[in-house]
Amino acid sequence: MTDVKQGETDFIAFIEQENPQVIVWDISPPYDKNWAFFQLIRSSTALRGRGMVLTTTHKTHLDQLAGENTGALEIIGKPYDLNLISQAVGRAMPTRV
Repeated sequence: MTDVKQGETDFIAFIEQENPQVIVWDISPPYDKNWAFFQLIRSSTALRGRGMVLTTTHKTHLDQLAGENTGALEIIGKPYDLNLISQAVGRAMPTRV
């Protein structure tokens, strides 16, 4: 995953190859730029139908930026609770028919 974060691996290609059902995405400072980037990649066809859980160190600020259209199941702020994140991932799993 470090290769994706450092830009050595194309994120969309990684998603298409690994096919995750849920993505946990951290919105870090600068919040406005990272929120805009998240919205850009969220609109890609590779991410359609995948569950999203957002984490952030400043939930109040992200809530203000995102409004009601987060495009994610929920936003989890600090302090991070792995049980809450795990439960959010479970709720974000696409329903299988």
